[in-house]
Amino acid sequence: MTLVNLLLNFSLLLSLLLAPSLVLLAYWYRKQLNQTLMVWKKPEMVIVTISFSIISLILFIVGVSCFFTHWGYLDSRQIEHIGGGQFERLGWICMLLLAASVMVYMAVRMLLVQIVTHRGIVVNSRLFRIPDYRHVIEWHEISDYYLVSDYPNVIFTLIVQKEALRFSRITVCVPVFVRDEFESILETKMFSDSAIEARSQISKHRFSEK
Repeated sequence: MTLVNLLLNFSLLLSLLLAPSLVLLAYWYRKQLNQTLMVWKKPEMVIVTISFSIISLILFIVGVSCFFTHWGYLDSRQIEHIGGGQFERLGWICMLLLAASVMVYMAVRMLLVQIVTHRGIVVNSRLFRIPDYRHVIEWHEISDYYLVSDYPNVIFTLIVQKEALRFSRITVCVPVFVRDEFESILETKMFSDSAIEARSQISKHRFSEK
């Protein structure tokens, strides 16, 4: 089996099985948490979108060129080491990879997000950069915050207290166009009666251990 046939089989597997499965998995993962207050795209989506556009354009141009060569619109005699029938396979490889890349991009758009829920702010995985529903900064754990403008985003630095006298800083990158809405939710949830009571319980637990 030639390399072209191997690539064709791989592209078929990727576009008909692996990529659709990734889209379904991403959709299922997002639906695991239905009490969502806010969702916005992570800044990394800019790089992903640019990369996807470049790769898609290359695959489309190469694929169409291969089909045109196979159909006789372009002269393939100048490429003597490639048979005429191979150009059709190369064209299909490019088109299948293009379809797979579109589905992968859709899956990434669903996963590469920041999610805010009624419970708190979902922390994204450091490795895969997708929301990790097992780690949530609950509203009562946020003692204070400050922000720094970094247009087109605003960096919110949260002062988080999970245990008495133990504080940590966690940054959340918020787009400018949702900054007011996010800050309004943050203020409301932080200073709600339930959050204030929960923070006081953390301090009481510290004194009760002495």
